Amino acid sequence: YLAGFAALRQPRRFGGLVLASARLKSEFLEQELRGAELPKTLVLHSESDAGIAWPRAKEHVQRLIDAGADVEIFLHEAGHRLPPEAVRHVAGWLERKGFHG
Repeated sequence: YLAGFAALRQPRRFGGLVLASARLKSEFLEQELRGAELPKTLVLHSESDAGIAWPRAKEHVQRLIDAGADVEIFLHEAGHRLPPEAVRHVAGWLERKGFHG
């Protein structure tokens, strides 16, 4: 949850957000979701995640989308873990969004 708080509250400092098997606590970020600056966001999740159900996480991701954020969703089948293809997807996303250094 901390990544979502930090990235939405200080978007210039972080620029991007990766939510991995997590949900955005959007109920505590109402003001930030009305702001003009929202981080580029990558969501990695599994529809079979027993820790954080995808329908619940998706509700909060939709709040970001509705607020105008640049959001990409990558669904995988590894439950509450990140499979190698998800890690590779993060690397590609970082490159495509200009987060290379």
